[in-house]
Amino acid sequence: MKSRSHLIAIRRDSNKPSHTRHTSTMCASFPTRKLFRSCSWVVRVLKTLVISAIVFLLLEARWTIVQKQPVTTLVRSIAQRFPLTLMNQDLRPYFKIDRKVKNVNCFKLITNDSAEHYLARILELEHTAKFSKRKMRYFSKLDNSSACSDFIAKSGYIMDSLTSEEEEFPLAYSIVMFKDQQQTEMLLRAIYRPQNYYCIHLDKKSHFFVKRDMVAIANCFPNVFIASQFVNVIWGGFTLLKAEMACLGDLWKYKKWKYFINLTGQEFPLKTNYELVKILRSVEGANFVGALRNRYKRWWIRAGRPPHGLTVFKGSGHVVINRDFVDFCLHTQIGQDFLNWTRNIDHSFEFYFNTLNHNTQLGIPGSFNFTGRGGDFFKKPLMTRVKIWEDSPNKERCKVWQRSICILGLEQLPMLASSREFFANKFQFSRVSYYTQQCLDELIYNRTRAEYLGETDFDTRYYTNLWQYKYKI
Repeated sequence: MKSRSHLIAIRRDSNKPSHTRHTSTMCASFPTRKLFRSCSWVVRVLKTLVISAIVFLLLEARWTIVQKQPVTTLVRSIAQRFPLTLMNQDLRPYFKIDRKVKNVNCFKLITNDSAEHYLARILELEHTAKFSKRKMRYFSKLDNSSACSDFIAKSGYIMDSLTSEEEEFPLAYSIVMFKDQQQTEMLLRAIYRPQNYYCIHLDKKSHFFVKRDMVAIANCFPNVFIASQFVNVIWGGFTLLKAEMACLGDLWKYKKWKYFINLTGQEFPLKTNYELVKILRSVEGANFVGALRNRYKRWWIRAGRPPHGLTVFKGSGHVVINRDFVDFCLHTQIGQDFLNWTRNIDHSFEFYFNTLNHNTQLGIPGSFNFTGRGGDFFKKPLMTRVKIWEDSPNKERCKVWQRSICILGLEQLPMLASSREFFANKFQFSRVSYYTQQCLDELIYNRTRAEYLGETDFDTRYYTNLWQYKYKI
């Protein structure tokens, strides 16, 4: 016969909601009071975890709204704290390709490990010997959308803007190349984003296979194209500037890009796309163009006085300039007259953008306000390139030179990995730069992934303290 207390307990249990009654019945079915208490403890812990997760999400959402951060920042923050969730797996579609360099440890090379450096040097010599005997990697089979999709997936191209900040700040590139399509393709892959635009200028005297392969690669992407004009580029002549202007004219019809960056096929980025966007947004339209006043006058004196009373400046031809500057070059009488004047001078590529950027009276947005700076403005760093010349203070460690420029190798890798500049010049993939370029590619890839997952951010204070920003028009 059941006791009265037991009947009361059954009656109370029958008055509870079905899901609670089920849990209570399940717990009561255990033979001992100890197990019953354990089951109740598990339920309480589960409730606590659910409530804590809800509170955490609300706090993260409130922080995102207060800081005016995009929703993707909230998603990455959650994914970073819950690495086992399906959400985090969905955040990694563009980082499944293993870009870790085989046979060498890039971290040890970057941190100057002598043993690893010796091993890499031996392997690089073997690679150079084999490279000279075998054909380049050809891309001519990219003749349909299926082949292109397979190529893009296996190569690890990032086919997403990754962040709203990058999506809203597209960049435009020109790549002037002559040979080594494999090296140029590696450069394109490192800088590629679907919101950017890329003009590839093929030298008129490039080999048929180079032209064929680069056309095939460009056809795989809607925002990569071959320049409409092929120029026979001669080093030191006007033709290099002519090739750049051909790409500028082709790029102009794309209305969204904010900055133009000129590259060659023998260069490689030292900054991720996210870092470049952060830098260029922070300087608010400032141009990065180097200049020296009244230097190398012998190169242009025979051309006579420059038009419109311009003061001539020489500097590096590697530039990062805003859209308004490009507009001035393409669509104003001064820009066109000065372009024609540079046809008659040596190394016109190193005078054109530099002179326009440093003549304050032109009022080009983002150009350098030379007034009152005197000679001190030469102290402003170039920033667009790491480039070691024969008269550079750090020239001793360079092993191979070409036209007085160091071919960057393993000796320069630690410096390149920590550099504040945007790109490096120059590399020769088939000679001394094989592992150097491979390790930089791995480094840029890993930094891009870390930025995408919210594991790191980029501080732009160094760049907003530069003279290019402080004294811009």
